[in-house]
Amino acid sequence: MASNNTSGGPADPKVVAQGMAVWLTFSVLRRFLHPFRWIRKNLARIVLGWRTYPQYLREQSVVEGVLNGSKLWLTIGAGVWGVRALKRATGGGERIVLREALQPGEQLVITQVQLLSRRQRRAAAKR
Repeated sequence: MASNNTSGGPADPKVVAQGMAVWLTFSVLRRFLHPFRWIRKNLARIVLGWRTYPQYLREQSVVEGVLNGSKLWLTIGAGVWGVRALKRATGGGERIVLREALQPGEQLVITQVQLLSRRQRRAAAKR
């Protein structure tokens, strides 16, 4: 039977052995499971964060292609920047904000907030 050692004497060897066994088990499992956690975290980032790749490629193409003179990165940059320009030119920025069925008697009001230009904001501030 293990008792609390409050007298400051030597610890019970059984308790020390149990503590060491728990620590060793935890250490081994942590080191064994760490690569799996890392792989799972990075796979989730790759699968769920795929929208950030074009931004990364654009940044790298400027740094490596333009500033460091890499022809491969210039080619990649031309493709990525070209796709971005094409999307902007064709209005590829549309997205569905709300999808909901209307019941009889319900109505949907769509308004557009108009942004003021700098000149209009200054004129309004002087009033």
